[in-house]
Amino acid sequence: MFHQFRVKPEHQAFLRFLWWEDEDFTQPPVDFRMKVHLFGAVSSPACANFGLKQLAKDYKHLGVNASEFLKNNFYVDHGLKSEQSVEAMKDLIHNAVEICEKGNLRLHKISCNNSEVMLSLPESERAIVTQTDLEPSQKSFSPEKGF
Repeated sequence: MFHQFRVKPEHQAFLRFLWWEDEDFTQPPVDFRMKVHLFGAVSSPACANFGLKQLAKDYKHLGVNASEFLKNNFYVDHGLKSEQSVEAMKDLIHNAVEICEKGNLRLHKISCNNSEVMLSLPESERAIVTQTDLEPSQKSFSPEKGF
């Protein structure tokens, strides 16, 4: 996710690193500067979180529910949300993907416990699921019976 957020040229000096060509430490190092946020930088989660929230705010008109989802239901690059119907979940996902596309972000690796929702998504955007049965079973949790 972090690589999807660019660093302004005037801020790239804060994310610079030195590199010695051919591991020759007798030569002066080459100064490189990151143009995107990187995994491992303390600032990256906050910058990505701010960018996602700003995008949700700027494109709220594309779907209030999706905008609220992007603002309130994400932890770094993981979103979690329940909906009352299959259609509501399809709309939420479609609108959230559309909002993210406006900021050149790719919302993907989507997983849902409803096969109809999953089949409505392009295969390239679905999470790779190791469990084949995503539908609730008799063995799943229920308030009356517990697990």
